[in-house]
Amino acid sequence: MAEADESRRIEILNAAGSVFIEKGFEAATTAEIARRAKISKRDLYAMFGSKQGLLEALISTHSRSMAIPASLGVPRDREAFLGTLRSFGRIFLREFLESSRVALYRLAIAESPRSTKLAEALHESGALPVITSAQAFMRHAVEKGIVPLCDAELVMATYFDVLIGPWQLRQLLGTHPRLDEASLAQQAERAVEVVRRLIEAGSAKA
Repeated sequence: MAEADESRRIEILNAAGSVFIEKGFEAATTAEIARRAKISKRDLYAMFGSKQGLLEALISTHSRSMAIPASLGVPRDREAFLGTLRSFGRIFLREFLESSRVALYRLAIAESPRSTKLAEALHESGALPVITSAQAFMRHAVEKGIVPLCDAELVMATYFDVLIGPWQLRQLLGTHPRLDEASLAQQAERAVEVVRRLIEAGSAKA
């Protein structure tokens, strides 16, 4: 029964996502969402409270669906550490820049000045799990002596800065096509190479 309820909930959120993306948040109506989801408006409000509640639930559900490992594991040595970052980078970018996800984030950003809950949903369901996993992975790297403790924060911050680069903004603005697989791999490799150089520079100073 629980699985059926969750399946129905996802169907309703998918319908809401289609309406939001097609019409924009302000122009979207709960009547249209209910019609597409084949549910009464009363039941829709009972489940999600409001149109804003639908958007928050949609962001949370899409963020949880990102195919990023909950744990990046424990690196054995420097090459294993860099290899994990390389694989993670491709997966992360592919999911992070997925077109329907970008469209939903665009809507959420537009609405966020009127709702701190949307900003919290973006952080808690999207960024926070990735940050937590990355922090745990970096702690393991420090414990293994792969990354000096004094450089750990700089290494991880630089990795994500280079990995994401301008691509999220470009996708949000719609000025560039989505990265293909070769470009994703190239961007991940670029971030890994910067990390490698930072580690080597830190080791040389030690």
